[in-house]
Amino acid sequence: RSVTVVVFFVFFCCLFYLLLFFFFTDTATTEIYSLSLHDALPILAGIRVAQALGYFDEYRWAFSLEDLIMGVGHNGPAVCGFRWREGMMQTDSNGFIHATGEDVGGHCTLTRAVNIKKQYFTIRNSWGPQWGEGGDCKISFDDMELLLNSRADAAFFLHRHCAGRPARR
Repeated sequence: RSVTVVVFFVFFCCLFYLLLFFFFTDTATTEIYSLSLHDALPILAGIRVAQALGYFDEYRWAFSLEDLIMGVGHNGPAVCGFRWREGMMQTDSNGFIHATGEDVGGHCTLTRAVNIKKQYFTIRNSWGPQWGEGGDCKISFDDMELLLNSRADAAFFLHRHCAGRPARR
């Protein structure tokens, strides 16, 4: 439960940053959500705020599918920013989203579990429990790798502090 609180705090900091960026840019054609790792401002901004507040001590980037598998499998949930595609708007009958169709913009999610045997991740979306399976969906390793190779960012947290409360500094 404390992991979920911390990760959703970071997630909402990312959303807050996106809103600020959108409303205070001088042109509507500016790409709102740049997902190249060196330019991962929305995710990085949220992470730095949560870290400064003491919710965790360290974070790590996942640069590949293997990094994400190991990170989520050993350290817990990861905040991920993707280029969201049409095939990801709704889950299929098995609860999967698919990285197909046109790019519809950037979106931030929580990758909360990995199933090595069946080769998929479980993702929590921010669209509420009516979306997918109680707010969750699955994505295959192949689709996740495609997203990671298409300007995605993924970060997970180390040394999280219990009960979702920041450590005193």
